[in-house]
This record gives sequence, structure tokens and C-alpha cells, in this order.
Amino acid sequence: MKTKELKQALRDILTAKRELLEVFKGKENPQVKELYSRTDAEINAFLSVLDALNNNDMLIKCYLPRKEIAQ
Repeated sequence: MKTKELKQALRDILTAKRELLEVFKGKENPQVKELYSRTDAEINAFLSVLDALNNNDMLIKCYLPRKEIAQ
């Protein structure tokens, strides 16, 4: 699996998890609310890391000779 495909699969999983959490967001259970806010923060942080990795991939491709990228 290519890095790009892996990142997209992870993004899809996180999106599905966020959608599932939205179902429970309005519930009055304090444990559910705490889980939602903590998990939502974790998802946002992870998506930020994925975006940074995408940017780094582009930077690496710009600066490395094509021969090194192919390896």
C-alpha cells in the first residue's frame, strides 16, 4: 500500500469515528461528553500530522533528484 493510500485510509477511519461520535455528542452522560471532546482533539491532532506529512512529501520530492525518489 502506498503512503498516499495509507494516509487516505487513516483519514477515512478518523472521519467515520468522528461521525459516530457526533451521534453521541448530545447525550447527557458526562463520560460520553468527556470521551467525545478528548477523541475529537485526538482526531484533529492526527489530521494535522497527516497534513504535515503530505506537505513534507511534497517538499522532499521538490528537493531530491528523481533518481533518489524512485528508490
